[in-house]
Amino acid sequence: LLVTEETPDGWIAHPGPGRMKLYPEMADHFFGPGAPRVPMNADTPKAILRIPPASMQSSAVPLAALVVLHPPTGGEAAVELAPLSPRDAFVAFTTNTFNDLARGSDGLRHHLEWGSRLASGVPVWRLSYPRDRDVFPDLVERVARLAAG
Repeated sequence: LLVTEETPDGWIAHPGPGRMKLYPEMADHFFGPGAPRVPMNADTPKAILRIPPASMQSSAVPLAALVVLHPPTGGEAAVELAPLSPRDAFVAFTTNTFNDLARGSDGLRHHLEWGSRLASGVPVWRLSYPRDRDVFPDLVERVARLAAG
């Protein structure tokens, strides 16, 4: 969950909820076997895990870039990070955005205008990687370099 806000100085991102939804293997890897977790529902093995407060951002921060996760296209052996055009970023935002308040023509118009302003105002990158824990160090390093500018 990412809550964004447009300010006179640019876009900011507000902290999300202090939880993650992970499959058991990833939960064990990142939080340790036996870490407290709550099952999401009976239809999935995913569980909800609490993120320690020391690992959470506590206040809004400037939004320097956004990364859109993209499933691997098959056969990928490495982390791929590529810039998106504002048009493709807009499509990604409006496809992957939940906004329960965007009802009726005014709400939908506001939602589409938000997506257009955000896509034009913040660099957006597409991230794809093989679903293999061995690529995590490269994945973290690439995203950290992107965040550093």
